[in-house]
Amino acid sequence: MDRRNWLQSGIALSAAMAATMAGAAERKSKALPHQHHHADETAQCHEMPGGLDHLIRATSRCVSAADICLAHCLELLGQGDKTMAACARSVVETRTICDALRVLASQKSKATHQVAAIAADLCKACEAECRKHAEHHTQCKDCADACAECVKVCGQFATPSQAAG
Repeated sequence: MDRRNWLQSGIALSAAMAATMAGAAERKSKALPHQHHHADETAQCHEMPGGLDHLIRATSRCVSAADICLAHCLELLGQGDKTMAACARSVVETRTICDALRVLASQKSKATHQVAAIAADLCKACEAECRKHAEHHTQCKDCADACAECVKVCGQFATPSQAAG
């Protein structure tokens, strides 16, 4: 096969692949008629049942604030400021449970309510620890605020028998 035939074969193969992919995309769009291309419609049509979307947003915000707070704590610990050790430990616990709860809620897991009770307790403890540093460190203040919101939202989802404890 000379170079001209090789190039023509490559071009023909590319065109065939493009046509196949276009056909697959068209079939997929017909199979999924509920898809939207507008952010406002998508947000409205795809809300989670029972307000789980609110729980997912609260836990996501808590995880994000915890990441920032933890990075700040580690930086200060690295400089020898041991007063941030308890804050860092609390933030790690909170970040871990909130991330797990976010995933469970997004999957509509049956364990969401039980984990929400645990998350509320850990967020409450983290908020208290971060408030100790909030006056001097905005990262701790932001984490405490995110934890306070998460406590409220988790309280709405916590299993009653566990939330009372």
